[in-house]
Amino acid sequence: MPKIVIIDDQAVNRQIYEKIALSIQNDIESRTFADPKEALDELALIEPDLIITDYKMPGLNGAQFIRLVRAQPRLAEIPIIVITVFEDKLFRLRALDAGATDFLLSPVDRREFVTRARNLLKMRKQQLLLADRAKRLERELENSQQTLWNAVRDSSERLAQVIDAVPAGISATDENGRFLFINACQAA
Repeated sequence: MPKIVIIDDQAVNRQIYEKIALSIQNDIESRTFADPKEALDELALIEPDLIITDYKMPGLNGAQFIRLVRAQPRLAEIPIIVITVFEDKLFRLRALDAGATDFLLSPVDRREFVTRARNLLKMRKQQLLLADRAKRLERELENSQQTLWNAVRDSSERLAQVIDAVPAGISATDENGRFLFINACQAA
């Protein structure tokens, strides 16, 4: 079930964005926050799949909020859409430089909002699937390496037993003449 977090200091905007977000697909779960600082405290517990935030808010602006989100390792890859009424390109650049994934102007077009959010949710789902696959491959590699190490150890032990059973002296030395291996016959 995808989780969307909406942060906007205006109650009307939160209601509108939540209503649109819930229309993206049937199983969306949403949480809304008026205060970006409160949202930051809750984000680690919620671990959303998409964050939608206003740019101009009391306490923290969108760029500051995004930087704080991106600084948390568990939240660093979550897509973030910034929404603002400010058409000035500087606001978009600040948000994008801070780590925003996408940017929408308010009032938002419902279809554009849904399409962008749906695409970002699909991207997030793929990120999570890839991360899960990477973890499984890492475990498989570790198991494979352990199996290989066990096979090498077993082969070395069998080879040592065979060499020990040979009725002739067998030994190996390093470049300084120190013995690395001596079979039973040589040692006797």
